[in-house]
Order: sequence, then structure tokens, then C-alpha cells
Amino acid sequence: MFKVRPIAFISIAVMGLAWWWFRNDKLPEPQPIEITQPSAEEVPSVVTLPVSFPTTEAPNAAIKVVEAVAQKPHKNPYSAVAPDLAQYRKEVSENPHDTPESIQNFASSLAPKMKRAKQNLDAAQMLFPDLGSCAQTEDALNAVRAICATNAATLAKIYPNELQTRYIELYDSLPEKIRVMLSSNPHDPQ
Repeated sequence: MFKVRPIAFISIAVMGLAWWWFRNDKLPEPQPIEITQPSAEEVPSVVTLPVSFPTTEAPNAAIKVVEAVAQKPHKNPYSAVAPDLAQYRKEVSENPHDTPESIQNFASSLAPKMKRAKQNLDAAQMLFPDLGSCAQTEDALNAVRAICATNAATLAKIYPNELQTRYIELYDSLPEKIRVMLSSNPHDPQ
């Protein structure tokens, strides 16, 4: 016989939670767009774009926004919402049969971004590097890394021409302990 690892139950529960969230038709509240300009100090700035531009400034303003987004450095944006090991262990020791609440909250925090990315290629291309960075963060929990990698795989399946090659590179860069937690191998024939 084979053994079922506890992390398999956690992964299934997280995927079920993500499925429930994605099928829900709630739209998130509009948020200001964060635009960072790389500089010597890398000081981020938050810019709230006006609803409409004056017609003489529209082309230049749009170009500046696109350039700022394209130059955004990709760091792990999820470290603030990802659970730490102590919190995770505490939750598992209190209730070892359910997915820890911190993992559920982390998956829920990704859900609105994934919903937008599933509907829009540009959003997917902006989110994909963040998911890759999250999946490659060595000091993150394995469950968190697997959630990020699974979401990256989902986007690669939706947009294979644009993201499949990047997902294969991401998958190949992950350690074996993370790869076994993923539901599919991009190298397997479909």
C-alpha cells in the first residue's frame, strides 16, 4: 500500500477553497494601482490614477504608466500575508485534521488576483512573476510555495502560448519536495 501524506489533505483543502472562491461572483473593491519606479533607493510610490486624463496628456501619461509597470522589480509580494512556521505549527497542533486557517487566508488573499488574471492576459502576465517569486522563496512554507506554483500552473494552462514556457522553467527550478505537491508535471504528455 502507499501512504497518504498529511500535506496532500492540506493541498486538497486549499484547492477546494480556491475553487469555491473562484466560482463566487463577488467582485473585489477597486484598489489604487501601486506603481514603483526603480531607483537607487528603490523607494516605492503609490499613484492613484485619475478616472480620465486631459486629452493632451493622455498619450504621455499612459506611456509613463506602462513603462513604470514594465520596470517593476518582482519581489515576493505575499510575505506579509503568508503564514510563518510558528503560526502554522500552532494551528496544526490545535486541529491536525483541517487545513490551517492561515493557509486558507493566504489562498483567499490570492483569489481576487487570480480571478482577474484568468479573465485578462495582461493581468496574468503581471501576476505570473509574483507567483514564481513566491514559489521560489526558500524561507516560505512549502504549502505556500505549492499554492503559488499551482496558481502559476493554472495561468499557464489558460494562456499556454504566453506562459507555458515560463511555467516549465519555474517548475524545473523548484525543489523536488515542492514538485511532488503539485497536481501535474508540465513535462508529462497530456
